[in-house]
Parts: sequence; C-alpha cells; structure tokens
Amino acid sequence: MEVREIPIRQIERGERFREDLGDLTTLIDSVREKGLLQPISVCPHPSDNSRYLLLAGERRLTACQRVGLDTVPALVREYRGEIDRREIELIENLHRKEMHWTEQAALTAELHRLYQEKHGQEWTQRRLAALLGRSLGDVNQDLKLADAIQAVPELGRAKGKKEALTIVRRLEESASIAERREQVLAEAAEFDMVEIAADNYRVGDAIEGLEELARDGFRNARLYEVDPPYAIDIARVKTQKGSVQPTGLSEYHEVSAAELREMLGKLLALAYEASQPDAWLILWYASKNEVLIRAVLEASPWSYHPVPAIWVKEKGVCLNPPTVLASCYEPFFVCRKGNAQIVRQGRSNVFQYPIGDPKKRRHPTEKPLDLMRDLLTTFAHPGDTVVCPFLGSGNTLLACYHENMYGLGWDLEEAHKVRFLEAVREQFGKKEESDA
Repeated sequence: MEVREIPIRQIERGERFREDLGDLTTLIDSVREKGLLQPISVCPHPSDNSRYLLLAGERRLTACQRVGLDTVPALVREYRGEIDRREIELIENLHRKEMHWTEQAALTAELHRLYQEKHGQEWTQRRLAALLGRSLGDVNQDLKLADAIQAVPELGRAKGKKEALTIVRRLEESASIAERREQVLAEAAEFDMVEIAADNYRVGDAIEGLEELARDGFRNARLYEVDPPYAIDIARVKTQKGSVQPTGLSEYHEVSAAELREMLGKLLALAYEASQPDAWLILWYASKNEVLIRAVLEASPWSYHPVPAIWVKEKGVCLNPPTVLASCYEPFFVCRKGNAQIVRQGRSNVFQYPIGDPKKRRHPTEKPLDLMRDLLTTFAHPGDTVVCPFLGSGNTLLACYHENMYGLGWDLEEAHKVRFLEAVREQFGKKEESDA
C-alpha cells in the first residue's frame, strides 16, 4: 500500500452504505486552511484501470471537492472484492464520532452479515465484538435493533438506543402476552372450568403443599397472594349483638402472633424457592402485627418496599364504636424477587373497592373479586401462574380465571371449597349449559 496524490475526477464513489454525510462545515474549513491531513482510502477500479474506487473517506473527499482541490492524498489498497470493500467502509464509519444510533445498528448488522457470508457458521457475534473493540452485549443490542427497525420502521424515531430498546422489549412482551393469553383460552375451552377449579383449590395445609411443590421442582409462580389468618378476633365477631354473621365464620382458623411468625418464615422461604427468577409476593397483614411482619420479611430472601399499599374499603368495620374509629383499610406489603417488573407501572398504592354485602360473602374475610383482579393485573400477565396459600373464598382463583391466568392454592376447610365451586359454576359454567 502507498499514499499517492490522485486526481479527484478519477475517483468513483460507487454505491455507498452511508447516505447522510452530516455537517461538513468544520471539515471544509480545516481542509481549506491546512489541506487534508488524513488520506482517503481507494483501490484500483475492477473494470477500469484508469480509475479508482473509493473505499473510505467520503466526507473528506467531498470536502476537498467543495474547497476546489484537483487532487487528494489517497492510500491505494489492493482490490480484494466487494466484501472487502464493504468491510473497510463499514468499519471506518462505525468508529466515527457522533453516529446516530440507527446508523450504528444498521452498520453493525451489515458488517455481521458480510462476515457471515465470508466465514459461514464460524462467524459469531463474539468475533464481531472483538473485531470492533466493543462488548458482546452492545453488539447484540445493535443487531436486535437493526432487525426491529426492519419490522417496525417507526422505531427509528426513538430519541436514543436506550429508549428504542425499551420499546422493543415492550413489543416483545406484548407479543408474548398475546400468545400466552390465546394458549390459556384454548386450554380452558377444552375443559370444564369446574373440574379445573376443583383441582386448583386444594384442601390441606399450605406449608405442606408448598413443600410438595418444591420437592417436585415447581418453579412457575410469577405471583404469590398471601393472606394469612390474622387479628380478626373471631370470638368478638361471633358474640357481637346486631351484627351480620358472615358465612363460614365457625370454620375460620386464626393463628397467634407466635404461630404467624413461624408459619410466615417457612412460607416465604418456600415461596421464594417455588417461583420464577423474577416474581412478586403480596403479603396482607394486620397493623398491630406490622413490627412482626417487617422482622419476618427482613429475615426472608424477598426484598420489599417499606411503604405498604392499602385496600380502602369505603365503609369501615368497628367492634367497639364508643371508643374506636371504624377501620376502613387493610395494608399489604409488595415483595419482589429478582428483576420483576410491575405490569401497570405508575399505578398508585391505594386500591379502593367496597367491601361488599356480608350476606353474600362466602368467607368471613373475603376480599372483593374486582380488587383481586386489579391486584393480579398490576403484577402479572395473562398466562402467568398465581399461587394463593390461603384461599378462603377462592376469589384469587376466580380473578385468575377472569384474567386468563393459571392459579392454585390451599385451604383447610372443604366447606370453603364447595362454596367456591358453586361460584365457579355460576360464573364459568359450560357454554352448552348456559345455552340450554
């Protein structure tokens, strides 16, 4: 290779990958004042010995033309074919400053394609990253963005690579959600929902059930909704004069504070093991047990937001009106595993739903179905698996069915399951039954 002064009129640009040369003002001023300090690169034209083909330096060549120079210093290389010419052009452009992210992505993808054409299966993204002196992750992102722009050209309007990658992830997630939702609907259509619900609602101890899931290698849970029996003071509710006694009151099994600490410690560890790498856990608690609950969470593998969320009931419940204000809310902690992301990002931590008619409730501590649907769709997608260790009324499972999610859980009382299955039959009876 040698540097020569070559007449500009003898240099042919050929078809170039780069279209926008950007602002040439500073470069033109520099060439006018000091001449061209960095030679361009050319090779003999493959079909015309009297001419040269530009390899790299189109901005510099254009600046020299606009200044009015007749010749330009050029590094003359041997012509080694179209792939070699493209490699030189692309590599040079990839190392220039202030390149737009869309250009970088397109150039990286084109260079990867050329090397795959040249080297076949031996060529990898890792080798491309080494060639360009960039990280493998950075190269992978560029290749993903280049493919995405081909499919969705509007993506190129993103302000930067970070914003574009966020949009791509959302598009991928939306496609995945739609696919999972269709799968759930197709599976549900093939079975009697009452049969599915009967299998999902398991009568037994939640800790034993979770231990069995862990032994079986279950790792599917995306969300745990944990509502342990706590601080209801069932004895007082039963004896309160003039009160409407909720269905199932005699079947309610409340635990002491000491029992609650031990039970939740085991449950949180088991739930963490029997869940996906990125998962959520909702933990309801009584305000008087908040110190205990925080201590249990601190000792668990879950991370949690220290500010609790609340369910506002609109109308309060009070067992001693002369001395105590009516309680109108219940708090819960939102716990996180891995890099779990909230689905409905930006939603407030206040969930406001009426408590419902006590006469129509199937369980003394039943939470509204609409509340449970809101909670599930805030943290999980259609097709995700939700586990509820303390099913009670079963409204968490009903919410799963309405939102096209999978659900399972446990309760100690068969009577609760029977009432739950009646609700399933009412809401999800077979189509042929409803048409009859």
